Amino acid sequence: MNSMFVLFAMAAFVAAARGCSPLDRILVKAEWAMASDGGHKDSELGSSIFRALVNIDPALRGTFSAVGGEDMGSAQFRAFAFRVVAGIERLIAVLDVDAVLSADLAVLHSQHVARDVSAANYESMLSAIMSVVPSAVGNSCFSSPSWSRCLNVIAAAM
Repeated sequence: MNSMFVLFAMAAFVAAARGCSPLDRILVKAEWAMASDGGHKDSELGSSIFRALVNIDPALRGTFSAVGGEDMGSAQFRAFAFRVVAGIERLIAVLDVDAVLSADLAVLHSQHVARDVSAANYESMLSAIMSVVPSAVGNSCFSSPSWSRCLNVIAAAM
């Protein structure tokens, strides 16, 4: 039964990946590199994304109590946000390597199922990313359609 689910999930992923074109993937990777300054701004980017996330859905703050979510400036929460941004960065880095992306998404999917992450939570996170990254790269450089298509592929698989 599990192997049937994995096969179905992989087929759905491949079908969804068609929405994130090779050009979209290049743009997203390049813009992420600008936003994170090659990883040098990941902590700052993570804090901004999570501040935006709890502004979009204040109820989510309690979800992060185990990682110091009550004080988003704490070292514990900043470390958590950094780990999440590192995961996002990893997914973006392998957008054009389907087998690796599929494997990473399968692992993240199982972790998020165990944590009862809902589709609404993913939508809130996508909104947070889409509200933070443009200002980090400069709004005139941000390719919103490419980001939407690629983030939707990621969210659909998670």
